[in-house]
Amino acid sequence: MDTGGWTTAKLLRTKETWLCILSTGLLMLVQMGIMTQLVGRNMEVGMELGMATGVMSAIAVIGIIGSVIFGRIVVSLGVKKAGVLTCVLYIAALLLNVSGVMPLVWVSLVIIGFLGAAAPNLMNSIPGSVFGRVGYAKVNSVVFPLTNIIFMLNFAVNGLIKKLFNSLSVAYIVFAVLALISLFLILAIQDHKYDQDYMAAHKQ
Repeated sequence: MDTGGWTTAKLLRTKETWLCILSTGLLMLVQMGIMTQLVGRNMEVGMELGMATGVMSAIAVIGIIGSVIFGRIVVSLGVKKAGVLTCVLYIAALLLNVSGVMPLVWVSLVIIGFLGAAAPNLMNSIPGSVFGRVGYAKVNSVVFPLTNIIFMLNFAVNGLIKKLFNSLSVAYIVFAVLALISLFLILAIQDHKYDQDYMAAHKQ
């Protein structure tokens, strides 16, 4: 397959590669950190076990609807703006949840459900928006494993915070900060910088 002139070493020396890895990796860490402990967090805010687990099912349904809507948002706004919007919504949802006020907690859960497909979508579309179609397989072979390493740290983050503070609300504050960092990283990304098809089309 056409590598687009990219090698692993060249990609690791390229700033945009790391912007893609860190921005999407942190967003996925936030999402996975929320979802893997959501039942526990729901019980912390006062839900019974049956309700807490039922909310997970409801969020899955909201996520299906959200994935369709988010796809339209990406097409309408572009990948970069959609990424910024995702970060803002995660920050808002996390802060609403940490408030512990049940009406706000319910709003946060709807937002979290809506964003279910957002981070996974961006994990693929942000590198694609920077590097384009040509050589994407090579780019993905570098970006994807490193992104996965970052977001799998969610278990360590949740575990450490739970051990230190015995509360997942502190983890949500940490996730809000990580979402904010991801937002700034996405803003630093230059769309189409290495997209050969895009550059060829705009030379004409």
